[in-house]
Amino acid sequence: FETPQPLDDDDLVHPYLAPAAAVMAGWNGWDAFHAGAFVVNGAAWIVAGDKGAGKSTALAWLALRGFDVLADDLVVIADGEVHVGPRCLDLRGEAATTLGAGTYIGLVGTRERWRYELAPVKPIRRLAGWVYPAWGPRIGVDIVPPAERLALLTRNFALQVPPRSLIDLLDTAALPTWRWTRPRDWTAIDHSIEVLLEHLMTATSAGSRPSV
Repeated sequence: FETPQPLDDDDLVHPYLAPAAAVMAGWNGWDAFHAGAFVVNGAAWIVAGDKGAGKSTALAWLALRGFDVLADDLVVIADGEVHVGPRCLDLRGEAATTLGAGTYIGLVGTRERWRYELAPVKPIRRLAGWVYPAWGPRIGVDIVPPAERLALLTRNFALQVPPRSLIDLLDTAALPTWRWTRPRDWTAIDHSIEVLLEHLMTATSAGSRPSV
């Protein structure tokens, strides 16, 4: 990769490391997604969605309350396990102010960023399932129909290339997949994430393989 000007360490860690890591994952036969991930009951849940869906804000909220956050921007899956990413996540100004988290590092990439350092975590966790955040008038966690899941997965590929294995992709799509809806209202953030956690804790309770 070539950049118009030299990168400092902050720039390299995020966002410029992500495309290089995605390519390396592909060379190793692993799947890489534009997404974040966190741990509930010892298993990893991937949070994927469009820019502005509130992924990093939710992950920062979880990290502040002691949940292990594995990745913020790029998730690599190998043999049904999620690998840890860089130990930081980037917030926008309003989120950083509301959560009281992050240090301003200036303009990195195309936007201003407030960087929050994440705690060290185990390097690999079993993948439990997927969460797709969405904005809406109510707080709810609903099953994503199986017919919609492949399209969501391919939409969030870190590299828009054919998957290494259609069978593995189908196995990934068969995992529990939830659409997490909540209002675009800062006063609702605590309750909306607590509702999500209730569902995920139930799905991964007793150490069993989650199912829907």
